[in-house]
Amino acid sequence: MSKGHTARVAAALLCTILALPAHSQDSYVVPAIIYTDVDSERLVDDEVGAEIGIGQFLTDSFAIEARLNSTSFTGPNESDAGIRELGVFGRWVFMRQNTISPYLVGGVGVLSNKSNIIPDDTRAALSVGAGLEWQLAKGPWSLRAEYRLRETEQANVDLSDRIATVGFAYAFGKRAATIVPVAAPDPDSDGDGVPDSRDQCPGTPAGRVVDSTGCEPDSDGDGVPDSLDQCPGTPAGRTVDANGCQLDSDNDGVVDHDDECPGTAAGAPVDRRGCEIRGTI
Repeated sequence: MSKGHTARVAAALLCTILALPAHSQDSYVVPAIIYTDVDSERLVDDEVGAEIGIGQFLTDSFAIEARLNSTSFTGPNESDAGIRELGVFGRWVFMRQNTISPYLVGGVGVLSNKSNIIPDDTRAALSVGAGLEWQLAKGPWSLRAEYRLRETEQANVDLSDRIATVGFAYAFGKRAATIVPVAAPDPDSDGDGVPDSRDQCPGTPAGRVVDSTGCEPDSDGDGVPDSLDQCPGTPAGRTVDANGCQLDSDNDGVVDHDDECPGTAAGAPVDRRGCEIRGTI
């Protein structure tokens, strides 16, 4: 396969993937390095190469992608060889919503084999493998690590290459957006408009007006809300009953705070100090 023909096929695959319906998912590109543990029958050393991939999620868990990679090898007596692979792969991704997502991969492609010791040729190849994808900081970047087995044939010899890939994926589209955590619902048990997490006065009766803390207004600060306070305007610091009125233990009409004569007999007339008024002879 010539370089020009390989480029045309790669362009066609790229256009096909970009033309696929997005289904509100995302496209992505993956530059990567690959390490090829070649079949011993190739008579060359293992080497590192480069790969570029572009893909499109068709559903939440399945993506199709095109990959192009190239690796140069050194063989006996300084002989040179090279392999260029162009393929279409499917990826089945599990737990994609998690930070780390495992996946399975499988695909078909063509291998362009070049060597200065045997004739160049182009062969079909079949690959299967597995990998992990680690999303970085809830953004569009993720780290991918993959291992796959590639089966092909050359000069009537079956070959099995083992390929390890490490790369960074950059996503475009819906999934590329930063994920904003959704807050858990905050109930409002008493229906006063203030959620339970901020309500300092739970159990407010229906229809009562409350402030930002979920408590009814208490204008005089006596501890009895205005809606129940029968004696508004109580001076600060006075002790009051459940009705918001100051205590008058002897019921003489003078509140305990001002009563200088506590314990006045029931019905006895008193002055403004709470002391009994006695007749003169």
